[in-house]
Amino acid sequence: MTPNHRDDSVTRKTRTTPVRLLAWFVLAAEAVAPAPQGNPAAVDRARLETVEERSEAIANELLALSEAVRATDAARAAGYFTEPARTSRLPSQAAAPRPKLKWIRERVWQAQPLPLRTLSWAELAAEWGSFLALFSSIEDARFKLKASEEIGSAGRGKMSFYLVGRNSDGLRERVRGTADAAFTYSDPDRNWKVREFAITSLTSLLSSRDLFSEVAEPAGLAATLPRYGESGNSGFAWHGAAAGDFDADGFMDLFVTSPLPYRL
Repeated sequence: MTPNHRDDSVTRKTRTTPVRLLAWFVLAAEAVAPAPQGNPAAVDRARLETVEERSEAIANELLALSEAVRATDAARAAGYFTEPARTSRLPSQAAAPRPKLKWIRERVWQAQPLPLRTLSWAELAAEWGSFLALFSSIEDARFKLKASEEIGSAGRGKMSFYLVGRNSDGLRERVRGTADAAFTYSDPDRNWKVREFAITSLTSLLSSRDLFSEVAEPAGLAATLPRYGESGNSGFAWHGAAAGDFDADGFMDLFVTSPLPYRL
C-alpha cells in the first residue's frame, strides 16, 4: 500500500495531444534507424508507440503529483516517489530576495545542483512539508515532463515545475525550477514513480504589492472552472485574449477565448 490516494477517474483521463508531440518530436530521433543514403529512414513504429504510452503515463503521474503539492499534502506527494528515493534537498528556509524590477524581487533558492540523498517516504514527506509550510497558500502547482528517454521499465527525463501562491508574508510568489529525474515502473501499483529528483535550478519571483486586480467579474466575463486536471477540466484548452476596435466606435474591444463560449 502506498501513501498516495487519488481518484483514478481524474488522473487517468486522456491527455494525449501534448504528450504525443513530446513522444514524436523529442524521441523520434532515437527511433530512426540509420539507412543507406537515398533510402527513406526506417521508423520503429512499435517502439514509438511504447515511448508515447510510457511518456503519457509518466505525465499523468506528474499531474497527480502536482495535485498533491497544490493541496499541500506532503504525505501524498511523497507517494509518487519510490521508497527509498534519491532527491536533492528541498529548502526549509526562504533565501533573502534581491531587487529585480520596480515592484518585483527575485529569490534564488538553489543556484547549482546539490548532492542527492537517499530518503524514505517519511523523510521525503517531512522535507516536502517543511518546504510547503513556507507558503500561507498555494494557488497552483505543476510538474511537467519536458524530455524523456525510455529504457525498459525505467526511464530518465528532464522536468520543469512551478508553484504559485502567497508566502509567509502574504506576498504573491512564483517558484520555478528544473530537475533531472529518473522513473521506475512499479508493478504492484501499476504506475510510474520518481526514483531520482535532482533539482538543477530553483528560483522565484515575488511582488511587493498586488500588481493586478480582478476585473473579469465586474465586466461580466468571469468563468468558474474546476482546477486543471480535475473532473470537468481534464482536457487541454488554450486560453487567450485579443484587443482591437472591432466595431470602429473608438473604443478597444476585447475578445476572450476559453473552454466555455468565447466572449467579445
